[in-house]
Amino acid sequence: MTTDIVIRSYSGDFSWLPHALRSINMRAKGFRNIHIVVPQGQGDDLKHLTLEKIHECPIYSDDYLGQQITKLMVDTYTDADFILHFDSDTVFTQEVTPETFIIGGKTIQYYEPYSKLPGCPWQPIVSEVLGWVPENEFMRRFPFVYPRWVYGQLRGFIEEKYSKTLEEFVLDRPFRSFSEFNVIGAYLWAMHNDKFEWRDPLGDPTYVRQFRSWDGIETHIEEIERLLA
Repeated sequence: MTTDIVIRSYSGDFSWLPHALRSINMRAKGFRNIHIVVPQGQGDDLKHLTLEKIHECPIYSDDYLGQQITKLMVDTYTDADFILHFDSDTVFTQEVTPETFIIGGKTIQYYEPYSKLPGCPWQPIVSEVLGWVPENEFMRRFPFVYPRWVYGQLRGFIEEKYSKTLEEFVLDRPFRSFSEFNVIGAYLWAMHNDKFEWRDPLGDPTYVRQFRSWDGIETHIEEIERLLA
């Protein structure tokens, strides 16, 4: 069983990326490879990275949607059995292994009922995408870990339903109304529920500190250095 870590990044987040990689190298044990996917033409800026595999994806007209497309096509960048999604503005806060997130061959998926999350915007958006009303919100914490078969299954579902490629469908979403990890979670809950370990996020420890890259790294660099000391 192989598990790879994948980060979808871009030049605007490159100041965060070294800290994410530092935390992985310090605390993530037993993972096969680290892959970094960036828009075409930005890979040259990462040539200094020798332990990571660098890939370039298409340049999309809206990279907010484009980075979500990349994450739903991540199986085209790695042949690992399981894929762990990490972001440039996240750091591991304690040691992890693939077994931290995979129990008996089933990846842990965290969820909370929308009834407990007043004001959360994703339910009608995911409902419009999938065609049914999901009861739960699934974008609860990083990292997100899935077996590789998930991506092709979901792409096939969307392409059959809408007669469009995944890229066409996501880029056509009005007002950027898409949430990749919520769509994955709601799809798996409905279609493959028995293949995953479903948990309340409040019942398990957290392993990651997620920041907000739009705040600017200067706002958080002291905390990051403390976490990685």
